[in-house]
Amino acid sequence: SQTTEALKESLSNYRYLYESALSGIYQTSIDDGTFISANQTTAEIFGYKSVKDLIGKCKFSDLYSQEERIKFLNILKKNGVLNDCEIHATLMDGREVDLLINARIFQKKGYIEGAITDITKLKKLEEELRRKNAEMEEFISSVSHDLKSPLFSISGYTEMLSDPGTNYEKKVEILGNIQRNIKEMSAFISGLLDLSRAGKVIGDISDLPIDSLINSIFR
Repeated sequence: SQTTEALKESLSNYRYLYESALSGIYQTSIDDGTFISANQTTAEIFGYKSVKDLIGKCKFSDLYSQEERIKFLNILKKNGVLNDCEIHATLMDGREVDLLINARIFQKKGYIEGAITDITKLKKLEEELRRKNAEMEEFISSVSHDLKSPLFSISGYTEMLSDPGTNYEKKVEILGNIQRNIKEMSAFISGLLDLSRAGKVIGDISDLPIDSLINSIFR
C-alpha cells in the first residue's frame, strides 16, 4: 500500500541521516555504559573502524572519571536530559579527547540516548587563541612602557629648549619636530592599547627601532 511504501521511505531516509550525521548518535546502557547502538561517526570518534567493533565491546563509562559519570547520571535522572556537557575522555588507544554531549535518559528501558561531538580541535584552538592574546597583551604592555619613556624625555627637552640662549630659529625647528613626533608616538600607543582591549590577535611582530625614531627627531 501507499502508506507502507511511505513508511519504508521515511525509515530509509532516517537511516541515511542517522548513518551520515556529522555528530555521533548513540545508545548506552544505564547500568555500565556499554554501547548498545551507534552510528559510524560515533565509532570513529572513539577510535573504531566500524560500529560492529564498538557495540558491546566498549563502555563509555570506562573512558572518563566515575565521579563525572555519577554527576551526569544524577542530572539525567533528575531532569531527564543533559545539555551541552563537556567531557575529557581517554580512549582505548590512549588518545585524549574533549567531547560535547547532549543526552536523554529512558530509565524504564534501561538506556541513555544522545549525540556526541568531538571538540578536541576546537578546544586546542581556543587555548591557542588565549595564548596568542596573552602574548599580544604582554607585547603591547612592553611597547607602551618603552615608548612612554622617550616621550617623557622629549617633553623634558621641550622645556629645556625654552632656554632663551638657544638660537630662535633652531629652537622653533626642534620644538616643532618634537611636538609632531610626540603626537605620532602617542597615537601609536593609543592604537596598541585599543587593539589589546578589543582582544584581537595580531600577526608576526617585528622590533620597533626606538633609537632610530628618537634620533630622527633631532636630525
